Amino acid sequence: PPPPAPPRARPGPAPPPPAPTAAPTPPTAGGAPGRTPGAPRAGSRRRALAGLLAASVAGFGVVVTLAIAGAGGTGPPPAVEPVTDGEVKLTVRRFADAYAHEDTRALGRLLTADVTRVLPGGAQRGRRDVVGEYARQFADNAIVGYDVAELDIRSGDSGRAAGTYTVRRRKAPPFGGGFVLGVVKERGRVRIGLIAATPT
Repeated sequence: PPPPAPPRARPGPAPPPPAPTAAPTPPTAGGAPGRTPGAPRAGSRRRALAGLLAASVAGFGVVVTLAIAGAGGTGPPPAVEPVTDGEVKLTVRRFADAYAHEDTRALGRLLTADVTRVLPGGAQRGRRDVVGEYARQFADNAIVGYDVAELDIRSGDSGRAAGTYTVRRRKAPPFGGGFVLGVVKERGRVRIGLIAATPT
């Protein structure tokens, strides 16, 4: 008879799965592996600190410059200075001469940027509007003179000139009235900031 078949081997336990290996850290946008995205580099920090230091030095220089100017050192003249009687009187004469010669450019140089001209019939504000109003007057009238009388001058932080005026015209009767000019000195230049007139 044939030999008996060998006994079947029992299946043993399955081998454990291999342990997962850590995936390599992908390179960052800057190309340096292992650096957390968004973390500043040492070079960037150094550049930022250098820029901050330069800005601080520049700001300190501005402060020093202002301190020197305020202490009477070299620097631009103050924005507003007191005006003297002579400066107010000279400004009135220059205004009268510019008006008598119908010189709008000279008038514009005498006025502040925010000058105001007030009459009973209305007002203009700003150098351009005021000079434009005078240009219209010159176009409608042949001016030959602008005479000032009864002048009252006051000096100070804001000068003042008050008096009467008479405008002489060619082939037309004169006209006039009372006026007040407000005079200021801006950065060393004397200008007119207010013109008020009351025709008679």
